[in-house]
Amino acid sequence: MNETKARELINKYVLENFDDRWHPDPMYLEEYADVFEFGINSKEYLATGDLNKSFVGLGSAYISKKFGEIVQNGTAVSPHYCLQYFLLTEYRLNIVRTKYEIERADYYYELAIKDITDVEKATKYIEGIWIYEGDKYRKKICDGRILEFSRVDYFSLLNLLYFNVIDPFCECLYRKLISKDDLSYPLRSFKSQGTFESSDRLFYRHIFERVNHVYPIFEINKNYSACISEIFDDNKFNQYFSTVRFKHYGEDEQTGWLGYTNYSYDELALIMQNQKKTFDFVEGYELLFFLFMNTIEPFCEISIEIMPDTQI
Repeated sequence: MNETKARELINKYVLENFDDRWHPDPMYLEEYADVFEFGINSKEYLATGDLNKSFVGLGSAYISKKFGEIVQNGTAVSPHYCLQYFLLTEYRLNIVRTKYEIERADYYYELAIKDITDVEKATKYIEGIWIYEGDKYRKKICDGRILEFSRVDYFSLLNLLYFNVIDPFCECLYRKLISKDDLSYPLRSFKSQGTFESSDRLFYRHIFERVNHVYPIFEINKNYSACISEIFDDNKFNQYFSTVRFKHYGEDEQTGWLGYTNYSYDELALIMQNQKKTFDFVEGYELLFFLFMNTIEPFCEISIEIMPDTQI
């Protein structure tokens, strides 16, 4: 997908989902390796630049270059988290859609699981996506019976299909549930799924194990210093680098707080000019997805060291 096609999709998206106060052209359009990021606002704001004429509450949106689908975010979640959530789903859909058809929208689904070929895998994956209720389905799994679920959330289904593609164990049949509220609000976006307590927890355990195999010292609850010594793919690197908040020790210009703060754009630009790009501080949970994608499709050489608690 090129920029011209992206702008056509944005124009269609605005005309179909917003009223005529919104400008069909984006305020900005940023291209990454796999996605476009954009923002929209009012016609009056784009014409005058007057902040009083701008609309608030709508954050960045992303277009999948491969699938041409748009996800809209609000302003409550930081942009780098929004990009990470989008790319996590993009990765899974790339795998899942080799076998299944599933939309990129946060609906609920009816689900039936049948023809189980591996009881151990079935127990593991069904339990791991929040639809397993204790021992309720264990006998059905062992007997090879059909398991029926009347309401499964999007990410539970997405993860189940993902694992059934990479490690097959059953046949899955599903149907999207449409409620009256869904008909009233056709524009759907994802919930911010990003914690181990969410229906993504099995998937996060999966990517942690992949990362830990390549980076044995990595622990999710530790803090790290990092050094990037070589970049193999600038486009991929810039995309995934945008999902991480690398920090340095110093004083925050706005609050005067002394501690680990985000690099300014100028500071990052200077670091990127160096052959070895060193970063003082990054939290494990911030780094996990970056390291995972670097094991899947390597785009840089990165080394990490655990920071002693005395340095934090």
